[in-house]
Amino acid sequence: MAIFSRIVKLLYTDWSDKNHTRLTFATIKWIYIRDPLLLEMRKHFYLVFSLIIFCFLRQDVLAQLVINEVLINATTANNDGNNSPNTGEWSELLNNSASPLDISCYVMTDGDWSVTFPPGTILPPFGIITIGSPFSQIPGLDINIANCNCTSSNNASDVGVFTNGDEQLVVANPSGQIIDGIYWGSGQFSQTPNFSPTSLFGCPSVNIVLSQSNPLIQQIIGSTSETETVYLPCDGSGIVLSGNTNPSPDGPNTGLPLTINPNEIIVDESCGVLGSITINPTGGVGPFTYQWTGVSGTANSITGLQDGNYSLTITDQGQCNSTQTFPFVVLENNNIIISINANSNSICSGESSILTASGGSNYTWITTSTLSASTGDVVTATPTVTTTYTVQDNTAGCINTSSITIQVNTPPNTTPSYNSPLCEGDQLTLFSNTTSGTANWTGPNGFSSSLMSPIVSNIAQSQSGTYTLTLTENNCSTAFTLPVSIDIPAIPTIDAAGPFCSGDAPVDLNASAEPGIWSGPGIINANTGMFNPSLGNLGNNNIVFQSNSYCTAPANAVVVVNSNGDASIDPVGILCETTPAFALQTVTTGGAWSGNGVNNSGIVSPGILGPGNYQAIYTLAGGCGATETLNFIVNATPQPTMSVSESTVCIPAEVELNANNAISTWQCQWWVDGVMIGTDCSNQSLSVEETDCQDVQLMVTDGMGCSGSNIENNLFCGQSPPVAAFAVDPEQPFATDNEVNYIDLSSGAVQIEWEIEGLFFNTSEVVYPINGTEGTLQSCLTAINAIGCENKVCRIITIRDDYGVYVPTAFTPNEDGYNDGFGPVLYNLKGEDLNYTFSIFSRDGERVFQSENPKQKWHGNKEGGDIYVLQDSYVWVLKMNMPGEGEQKVFRGDVKILR
Repeated sequence: MAIFSRIVKLLYTDWSDKNHTRLTFATIKWIYIRDPLLLEMRKHFYLVFSLIIFCFLRQDVLAQLVINEVLINATTANNDGNNSPNTGEWSELLNNSASPLDISCYVMTDGDWSVTFPPGTILPPFGIITIGSPFSQIPGLDINIANCNCTSSNNASDVGVFTNGDEQLVVANPSGQIIDGIYWGSGQFSQTPNFSPTSLFGCPSVNIVLSQSNPLIQQIIGSTSETETVYLPCDGSGIVLSGNTNPSPDGPNTGLPLTINPNEIIVDESCGVLGSITINPTGGVGPFTYQWTGVSGTANSITGLQDGNYSLTITDQGQCNSTQTFPFVVLENNNIIISINANSNSICSGESSILTASGGSNYTWITTSTLSASTGDVVTATPTVTTTYTVQDNTAGCINTSSITIQVNTPPNTTPSYNSPLCEGDQLTLFSNTTSGTANWTGPNGFSSSLMSPIVSNIAQSQSGTYTLTLTENNCSTAFTLPVSIDIPAIPTIDAAGPFCSGDAPVDLNASAEPGIWSGPGIINANTGMFNPSLGNLGNNNIVFQSNSYCTAPANAVVVVNSNGDASIDPVGILCETTPAFALQTVTTGGAWSGNGVNNSGIVSPGILGPGNYQAIYTLAGGCGATETLNFIVNATPQPTMSVSESTVCIPAEVELNANNAISTWQCQWWVDGVMIGTDCSNQSLSVEETDCQDVQLMVTDGMGCSGSNIENNLFCGQSPPVAAFAVDPEQPFATDNEVNYIDLSSGAVQIEWEIEGLFFNTSEVVYPINGTEGTLQSCLTAINAIGCENKVCRIITIRDDYGVYVPTAFTPNEDGYNDGFGPVLYNLKGEDLNYTFSIFSRDGERVFQSENPKQKWHGNKEGGDIYVLQDSYVWVLKMNMPGEGEQKVFRGDVKILR
């Protein structure tokens, strides 16, 4: 049972009759620690446990390691933690399976300590391993954690120690996966949710996640004993042993099953007579119960069995109703089962199948009309229709027969065809001329299709050749071939015509292999090929002729149409000096440029030309030629100027930005450090809040749409006012201090001015006399920087009266008139404002006196009654509000009674 102790530190001041120095806030003389008094409070907590541990193994786990027993809170002195390296506690792990279990590098931990099992640690089937220290209450430990060098812990003295509450114990594999675990209480999970054992014996370091929600960590709910042992009986429920009984290292039940040896009589099946099994178990504790698998029955003998596998589960009445399962096999003697195999059970008409009999001997074939022989184990069948064949044998007097049916199918037949004749670009359709069975077409260029009559669009001459159709029906296939021929189209010729001017009369275009269809720009009659130049495109016109003759390709010709003398130039609109260079656009291309505003490529460059009037001339040569002139103006770029009302200001401040030369037709935009602040040309007011310099840009657009801008870097700058600050010594002066020191703590100032109670000073420090007078001082300090920016700070200094508290360390309540009462002595403190409580306690924590009246004293009696305490030391606690303090203060100390 864990013992919880709590140390209460008691503070007091050693006062003597010869030295009554007052304790005040002004002198910072507070109560100090002289001799701590330990108030030991012991409280026994009782655990009530209930452990749920699974005895039955999961089907996907060959062996299961479980926590079988844990002895909690057991030491030679019955108090946790007093023995090192650990207490008398111990733990036991069980291999709860019928197979050996290798637990090398497994880890057992409670979250504060861990034990790593050395390589080569093997648990036999249903074997156990005990872990503990030399103080453990168990003989013959398997692992002694005091000297095995197999532990890792932050505090070696805590290894193996359990407490009565808020604990857990888990076992994890070398990967850190928890195998089994128990816990009591729940606080430990929030304290150490993860634990990382270090590597030992070459084992890996792992991180174990301890979680109350892990289904493998089962909760224990407990009892009221000094020593608790938890063990796993074979019925799967958690058991708690109470009291100081001598625990066994493996508990009353380890789960080890009893041994049952069966003597069986098995009668095999023979020539139609069924078999039987009779079981006579030896060992174990009867009466036994029987459960058969593979046949119904609950007795030790079962009959009417065909050949096959059977199993019996026997349950005895000893050691938690142990069960064992035994397999049995019933054989078939002289009851031969013969069979017939065919290399093909389904053939086409005219094919053969080889029949093979097996499983017996002396074979005779009953159906022989289409067989190659009537006896023997291998014959050849060549049926013309679907036929069933039967064979029999005679082995050891038992006659057996077997039959097999050979399916005979008729191959499909057809005559394939296609839609001839064909020209390149036509659609090829293949016809199978049947609808039964399945089709598979193959042909040139990797062609394949499973359709009965597939279609190939836009056929090419390279797809000429032989196409093969394979028809399959009832597992019979027949292949048919089909030659396909594809002609190459002939291309007609178109007579040359043109070039034409856009105003020429219509002309008739001619081509070989007419008649046909004409198409393209300017064609006004698709049947005759009549072409109208005025409806065609200027430049090249692509004309197409498709003959009506069989297997011909389209013919192409280009007819050129030139502009009919249109030299028009597109308007250019308003131009500014800042307009990028651009090319003039014309209705007809191919002409020549001249004039003072354009180069020979038709490019106008306003930035190079500059402000002024200019001309561009465009000339088309030849019979369709013409000339056009374009006059245009390049406008000058506006140049704005600006100014600011003040170039340097104390923040926060206002400045005014002026557009000096703005005119009424301009549009303006103001930008300060990349942020637009205004969209008109009037003066702009701006608040200056920062201590840096600002760049200002003025962008303008004149009435012609031409834009210009002006940028002034660092046009104005803001400066911070100085920081005004001062200190007072003392911060809370008493009337007895006589004077107060004022100290300048300002920064960024070149000049300071003090004003204290209407008096002015300009020194960095001021000594101001208070002459023992209570009250307040109105105090201000003004700081001024180099450009005249000011900052002012004021404070009210309160002058307080002195006060103190005195508590004696002993008194003599013997009614002699001297030191008969004990309590605090207060100086200059009013009781009704103090929220005063004074209490006195004995060493065992019992309160013997309490008062809320500063004038009431303690005379050594209990709670004001007729019972008086013994001569001893007692603890006092004083709670009260001090002047100027918001929270209640607590003082502690001790006092001795002398009688």
